[in-house]
Amino acid sequence: MELRTKNLQQLVEENYIFGSILHFFGIDFYKYPDETLEKVCARRHLSTQVIARELQSRRQQERVSPLSLMASYPVDMVIAYLRQSHRQFTRRRLPYLASLIDGAKPELVPQQYADIVADLQIAFPLFAEDFINHIFKEESELFGHIILLDDARYGLAALSKVYFAMEKLSIQDFAHAHSTEDDDMAGIRELTKHYTTSIHTPLILRVLYAELQDFEAELKVHAAIEDDLLLTKAAVLEAKVKKMVQEKIRLN
Repeated sequence: MELRTKNLQQLVEENYIFGSILHFFGIDFYKYPDETLEKVCARRHLSTQVIARELQSRRQQERVSPLSLMASYPVDMVIAYLRQSHRQFTRRRLPYLASLIDGAKPELVPQQYADIVADLQIAFPLFAEDFINHIFKEESELFGHIILLDDARYGLAALSKVYFAMEKLSIQDFAHAHSTEDDDMAGIRELTKHYTTSIHTPLILRVLYAELQDFEAELKVHAAIEDDLLLTKAAVLEAKVKKMVQEKIRLN
């Protein structure tokens, strides 16, 4: 059966990624489970070929390990990648997860899931708010500090400004803060009993749990890029800039 002639429930049952792709194009699969992709796309003036290409693109992206990809990148490119990831999290991941949680009405799911869904509807917005605030703080403080060091290295920032910035904060301070941060997804993981499902779990919850689990895995890779790559590269950069500052002081 061709992609376009399958109904949305079939497509998502076969590949949960389809749910997030459809959401990206403004379609919540759980609202039209029995309608074909062709019919839903025609109503919204979308091309089934465009959606198929997006699916192919997602599959290709999954084959690339961002951790190994970033290993040879300079700090400014690592930061650019992390900022882009932040935008993906806040503009695509979190809204899609929120829509699934909102769509899984407690009164419409089996009793054993009703309380979990009700709790998620309270807990997830709080998690999302904290997560977004963490991102904003990280971009303004950590990324901003590293970019300042990188600018100084290339003579694009006054060494006096960098000197005072390094007096207030060090890469070691940031590294220590990162190592002591709590597990962001711990509460969600406990609520969902570690994303446990069965063949009797409604499709929308199976998709939700799979998406939550994938998001947690993405966050772990993201944290590894920050901790193992960015902060390591930033520490080397900081040492070079300190040496530049010390040389400047000596010459004066």
